Amino acid sequence: MRLERKKEAELARRKGNAVRTIIMLLWLLFSGLVAWGITEWLQESGTLTIQRVRTYLFLSPEIDSLWIRLGMMLIIIMAMQLVLLFVFAMFSKSARRRPGDASLYSRQKEGNVDKYDYR
Repeated sequence: MRLERKKEAELARRKGNAVRTIIMLLWLLFSGLVAWGITEWLQESGTLTIQRVRTYLFLSPEIDSLWIRLGMMLIIIMAMQLVLLFVFAMFSKSARRRPGDASLYSRQKEGNVDKYDYR
């Protein structure tokens, strides 16, 4: 009986994680494609070339341009993930939930509740 309640509580706690994981993976894929497009555009327009990055960061010429481009893409992807974090914080139900008044009661059930009788 107690194990079933523990399992139900765990399932209720994890409810919706699969959807969030799929959304995060799709966003990561989308941000990777956008980052590739931005780095391609920066290279083509001459705004931020590989040679300029090497000069600014004092990188040696032995470092392949692919690694520099991947580094630029990683920075853009991290910025886009930060945007997603802020959007989640502003619009999700769990982020908008008010903490309420302080009380002695927790929202999460403890596993050892059946052990004690408080009467």
